[in-house]
Amino acid sequence: MKTKLIGSAPSLERMKLLVENFFYSAVTFVEVAPETFEVHNSKGKIEGCVVKIKKGRVRFEMNQGGQ
Repeated sequence: MKTKLIGSAPSLERMKLLVENFFYSAVTFVEVAPETFEVHNSKGKIEGCVVKIKKGRVRFEMNQGGQ
C-alpha cells in the first residue's frame, strides 16, 4: 500500500499536536500493531490515516487515494 508522508515529529506528543492542527479537531491514537497507530476523532476512526514509529521518528502518513 503506497502512503504519502504528511509530517514527522520526535515524539507521539508532538505528533498529536501536528495531527490535531492538520484536522482542526481533537484526536487520539489507538495502537493496532507494534509502532503503528490508527487516528481517531470524536466520530471514530479517520480512514486512510496512520501514525508509525520508524527509525526513531514518528510519521503521520495518508494512503494514496485516501483509502
